[in-house]
Amino acid sequence: MNPEPTEKQHCEKRRWHAYIGALAVVALLTMGMVAFYHDMGLTLVLYVAVCLTMTSGVLAWCIYDSMARGLRLSHGDLMWIWLLGPIFVPAYFCRSRGMKGAAKSLFGLSLYIPLYALYFATWPLTVVTLIWLGYFSTE
Repeated sequence: MNPEPTEKQHCEKRRWHAYIGALAVVALLTMGMVAFYHDMGLTLVLYVAVCLTMTSGVLAWCIYDSMARGLRLSHGDLMWIWLLGPIFVPAYFCRSRGMKGAAKSLFGLSLYIPLYALYFATWPLTVVTLIWLGYFSTE
C-alpha cells in the first residue's frame, strides 16, 4: 500500500504546479501579444497580464513553499512579494532558508529567470511561426 502524502508533500507539489501554470500562461499571453500587435490597446492589456502572471506565479510558489515549511506569511509579506518581488523574494528566502540556504538557491531570484527567458524566447519564435504561416503578409 502507498501511504497517503502529507500536507507538506501536497504543498511542495502545488508550488511547482502553480509555477508551471504561470509559465504556460506567460507563453500563451506572449503569443497573443505578437499575434495582435496591430491592436495597441489589446497588446497593452496582454502585456500587463504577462507582468501580473509572472508576479503571481512567483507569489504562488512562495505561498506554497511557506506552507510546506510551516511558515506563516502575513498579508504585508504577500503584498510586498507580489508588488516588489525582486526585492522581497530574496528576503523571504533568507527568512525561510537562512543565509546559506538562500545563497545556494540564488536568493530565489532564479524563479524569475525561466519566466523572463520564456517571454523573450516565445516572442521571436511566434514571429517566425506567424511569418511562416503567412500571418504577416506584405501584400
